[in-house]
Amino acid sequence: AKAQLSAHVDAAMALDAGARAIAAQREAAAARGVTARSLTPLPPAVSGSARTDFAGPREVREFDAELALPLWLPGQRGALSGTVTANVEERERALALRRLEVAGALRDAWWNAAEAARMVQLARERLSSARTLSGDVGRRAQLGDIPPSEALLARNEV
Repeated sequence: AKAQLSAHVDAAMALDAGARAIAAQREAAAARGVTARSLTPLPPAVSGSARTDFAGPREVREFDAELALPLWLPGQRGALSGTVTANVEERERALALRRLEVAGALRDAWWNAAEAARMVQLARERLSSARTLSGDVGRRAQLGDIPPSEALLARNEV
């Protein structure tokens, strides 16, 4: 029964929009960990430009080339790594809490369904008893043992 309950909670979690949103936030937070593990905080960049000037007595050409390689500041990588770890753990706790909420809602739904099934069974038993009683009272009324109004009351109960 415990494995069955766990399977049902897993299925409900797969359908729950709140749980899927929390899981996506957890994955987004974990993805930032790639930056913390990289060699540089930002990707390297290469750029260049060329310019030609004809304003003077002769043609002047100018070329510029640039290579940018960002560096981690002291403590920056550790701070980012700590933030990523904290965010992932926070999302894990939120997901565990959401799992408990979904399990509670599932448990309530199961109990409500079980209660409704029991109420249907009880109503069927009462109907069967009322029909049996109505038949007995109707026969007794036909025999003149009891007044016909008693048979009407029994039929009304059905």
